[in-house]
Amino acid sequence: MAVLHLGVVDVAYSDPNKQDLTTTGEIAEILEKNFEVIGTFYEIYGQKIADIMADSMSKELAAMAKGEPLGGQPIETAMQKIEALFRSYLDNHEWEQTTGITVAAAHQGISHRFKDVMNDKGERGKRPAFVDTGLYQASFRTWLDMKLRGF
Repeated sequence: MAVLHLGVVDVAYSDPNKQDLTTTGEIAEILEKNFEVIGTFYEIYGQKIADIMADSMSKELAAMAKGEPLGGQPIETAMQKIEALFRSYLDNHEWEQTTGITVAAAHQGISHRFKDVMNDKGERGKRPAFVDTGLYQASFRTWLDMKLRGF
């Protein structure tokens, strides 16, 4: 049995004003509990994710049948495509469009990526929800657990 995981690499956020470090894993858990960010992504793109996986596996099987060498981890390309799809999902505001919810900090343009979040007109520009520093988005990963039954 194979299990596809959607999650994040656990990386610490650096915040000189805080005593305790916060990690992307902690943030991902909070976002999933409160907003179902990854769950909504899967609801929207579940079939496309399945198609990406199937295409990758069929290409690997076809290569094996021809006696061609395997390209390393057979599904690495599929994983990278799914990760890029998630990043685009956030960049393109698809979570907001799907749920109809506006995240106030994103709508106001609040960002911890820059010291000054104002543009050259002295205004804040909107940013995608859940792309504050970009670390959560960049740390998103997919991986596959392969478990053989009966062994």
